[in-house]
Amino acid sequence: MNSCWKKRLGIVSIIGGLFASGCASAQGWGHHGRGDWGNNPERAGKMVSRLLSKVDASDEQKKKVADIVKSAMGDMKAIRDKSRDGRRATADLLAKPTIDRAALEGLRAEQIRLAESASRRMTEALADAAEVLTPEQRAKLGERMKSRMEGHHRHG
Repeated sequence: MNSCWKKRLGIVSIIGGLFASGCASAQGWGHHGRGDWGNNPERAGKMVSRLLSKVDASDEQKKKVADIVKSAMGDMKAIRDKSRDGRRATADLLAKPTIDRAALEGLRAEQIRLAESASRRMTEALADAAEVLTPEQRAKLGERMKSRMEGHHRHG
């Protein structure tokens, strides 16, 4: 793979990390209320605006990306609700006197389908948001995210 493609892949991966954290929060995999912006469109909008300010995004770009995030959050809420229902059904099955392995397997498979659906939706939102930014803004965001990730690895 040539260096140009490696750089692009790295930038996409870093921007993806931003949206993945939103995905995890919206899916219910994460802080469960402690800093979780997956359930709070207003907070998510402020975070997106603050992040995009760091890359000199225009107000129009901020609004477009905020709308993309808000739409994805709405879709992720439905997925999160289905996932929660599946976990409850699993708990109910496990509490029965006899373990129904086929039913548990069906619930497991459904959770995998939901995770795939969440991943697909967040990838779509990621690509949509990335297209709003200029290549220079994406590069600047990528560098910022790399720096933050390196700091987390040293302290985490």
